[in-house]
Amino acid sequence: MGNEKLLLIHCDWSTEGEFKPEKPDIDINSVTIKCVGRVDPVLVLESFTDHDGVLLIGCPIGDCHFIDGNVHADLRIKMIHKLMDMAGVEPGRLAIKWASPSDEGSAMKALDEYLDGFAELGKLRLEIPEKLNAARFTMENYRMRAFVGNELLLIEEGNKYGEKLSQEEYDEIADKALGLEFYRNWIHLILKTESLSVKQLAKRVDLDTKDVLGHIVKLNDRGLIQRDGVDGMSPLYIAMEVQ
Repeated sequence: MGNEKLLLIHCDWSTEGEFKPEKPDIDINSVTIKCVGRVDPVLVLESFTDHDGVLLIGCPIGDCHFIDGNVHADLRIKMIHKLMDMAGVEPGRLAIKWASPSDEGSAMKALDEYLDGFAELGKLRLEIPEKLNAARFTMENYRMRAFVGNELLLIEEGNKYGEKLSQEEYDEIADKALGLEFYRNWIHLILKTESLSVKQLAKRVDLDTKDVLGHIVKLNDRGLIQRDGVDGMSPLYIAMEVQ
């Protein structure tokens, strides 16, 4: 390791207030909050623009002062890991760990455990930075936020019709929804910089042309893109300018 930057977000109940550890060759930006359940997934993804890793430290499961804030945080991390993988950021750069004032030294132990894996990753180098933005915009989508935020409700209590999902069913729906929204956001970001055909976009994002066409139709329905001439026989598309 050498001069890596780590964002450490910790619940003040888990560390009894401020926790500002120092480690050689690592710049640790320590932030104290009331509960890790309040951490916004968008903030976590944004953090990778100027940090090499993010660690959350909260109270152990079953010992949250806000009932189940740590449980919700744990579930969000699972979703963020999936988006990180799509964006080309190693999921191991983000972790959530537990500590308690009654277990002396547990916060530092949690940090050391994280750093053991972090040491192997080193500095974060984004091959395609726009993919991280696509991941961030995916978690800004209110439908995605609602779906992720209601995971326990949908599994344990069901929807308004009383229909419950198994964990496997929920994960399958979530994976599909995250993937669709991620690629739509990525394509939209690309079309903000240049006009391209479906075939050109398919090559850029490594998807089948049929899938890209589906995304183009959806983006057009949302009023986010428009036709921008043709290249031979192929229509070109570009992002709409925001007024």
